[in-house]
Amino acid sequence: MKNDITRDTFDPLKHFSRVLMQQGRVQLDADWNEQISILLRYLRLLAADIIGAAGGPSPASGFELVVNERRLDQLISGLGKEEQASLRRLLKTQELLLSPGRYYVDGWLVENASFVSFFDQPHFRRQGNSDELKDRIRNKGSQLVYVDVWERHVTFIEDDSIREKALGRPDTATRAQVVWRVRARELSDDEKNASIQSTFDAIKAGWGKWQHRHTMNRGKLRARVMEEKSEDPHMASAKSGYRGIENQLYRVEIHNGGAAWNGKDENTPSPSATFKWSRDNGSVVAAWLEQDGNALSVRRIRGQHRGFSVNQWIELSDSVREITGRGIFVQARKVEGDKLTIDPHNQPFNRADFSDIATVRCWDQHETDQTKLHNGVIPIIEGKWFTLEEGVQVHFEPE
Repeated sequence: MKNDITRDTFDPLKHFSRVLMQQGRVQLDADWNEQISILLRYLRLLAADIIGAAGGPSPASGFELVVNERRLDQLISGLGKEEQASLRRLLKTQELLLSPGRYYVDGWLVENASFVSFFDQPHFRRQGNSDELKDRIRNKGSQLVYVDVWERHVTFIEDDSIREKALGRPDTATRAQVVWRVRARELSDDEKNASIQSTFDAIKAGWGKWQHRHTMNRGKLRARVMEEKSEDPHMASAKSGYRGIENQLYRVEIHNGGAAWNGKDENTPSPSATFKWSRDNGSVVAAWLEQDGNALSVRRIRGQHRGFSVNQWIELSDSVREITGRGIFVQARKVEGDKLTIDPHNQPFNRADFSDIATVRCWDQHETDQTKLHNGVIPIIEGKWFTLEEGVQVHFEPE
């Protein structure tokens, strides 16, 4: 999560049961956050051990796929006539609804507050009502439907109510939110041809293969501080180690997935994997309010010690693009208060193409003699050490 923290100290392999605060000591955010992570892991493991990989409470289990009016009538019998009629119309137009209720996925509690269309889910409204997706579900035969669950980071930009009104609405703590999406994939031939008795086993095996295909060759990241030999064997070189004067939490994040660039072809490496990095965990962000040509109006977080600077690469994004992690990169040419002027030679963009909650986020990669940028991000070359700054280096290697 791109939050402004000193560091993330939680490590499940240490098997800590709690954090014990001591008198007269400095209080840090890391200790409080680790306590919550310890408790949350315990609760989710407990739920998974008791419930299993997935399940819900029988009186209030959610995420049922409703495909016919008869089943819908059974589920909405206790509602008013107007609400029942509205839901019948929704089913007629959308063809596939998700019922409200609770469900547990690997111990994670997910909740659906009301009947929603499969094609217009709460966190993916810009991708909803897709005729192409409807045709795929309708015409491709048997589909495996599953719930994808994860956490996202929420600041006051996404939810202004978390600011403290009694103190003048400062930006204090942020939130983590569990989000979900019900997805579908076509069954393989082995899954389709399995007998009724072995269908479950076939789908379970097919799911394992599908997961493997989508997670294989993810690559690995190593990090270190630069080490240089000293002329005096009894002393470390002044160029070795971290040379910064402040405590920073570096974030290295994949921007585009795919194969690594070989580093030799002269052609534009646009299909290759790329990464971006931040010395502040990607936490320097502002709400993007308006656009006037190449001038952007933003609302920054009050009291943020770092901000936007000239020639810095910034990412234009919104709630939908945050899911994929791929916004649009542009370069700032002028910074005047809450107005940013963007290099007109960057790729074109339009505020109208973004959702109501759009953001401008700072990243710190820059072009050097050793590191070249492509559209504001760094093409990944496996087996090479990339120097970020102040002696900090990262290395990508294949799985």
